Amino acid sequence: MTSQPTAAAGYDQGAAPAPQRPGTLLAAIAVAVVGALASLVNGILMAVGAEDLFIDILASAAGVSAEEVSAVVPAIVLDEGVDTLSTRGTMALVVGVGLLVFGALLRGAAVWARVAMTVFALATVLVGGRVATDEGTGLMLGLGWLAVVGSIVAIVLAWLPANHRYAKALKAKN
Repeated sequence: MTSQPTAAAGYDQGAAPAPQRPGTLLAAIAVAVVGALASLVNGILMAVGAEDLFIDILASAAGVSAEEVSAVVPAIVLDEGVDTLSTRGTMALVVGVGLLVFGALLRGAAVWARVAMTVFALATVLVGGRVATDEGTGLMLGLGWLAVVGSIVAIVLAWLPANHRYAKALKAKN
């Protein structure tokens, strides 16, 4: 009979295998990134093309051409509309960047990363929801709804129990 070396004899029994990242965490990351990108694209569109977008929105609401709107809309109304769209665009950019950064940092499922992602996802829901429920072009509305739905799904997926177990297993391993 041969004896096997043991840990007590100074031999390592082998390191425990690394915990496997759950699919729910990967899905949360992917959905957060999609929601963030929708918010970023919407923000860029609104911040860069605010004047043209505002004229298109007015023309669509009035049922006239953009040239007619440009000719009759006072400059002060145009300036206010452009400022509003630019501000919304900046807000969409800021929350989109935050959601993208903290969505990507979810890889370890740490509680701080899930909390930060949730905060930015909720802000994205507010900003994207405002854009999606207001007058706008079809692209703006679609991207707004995509940001809202992506953010809500990311929040739900990030807080599923499998992700918490994974985070605890990673912490115990280190």
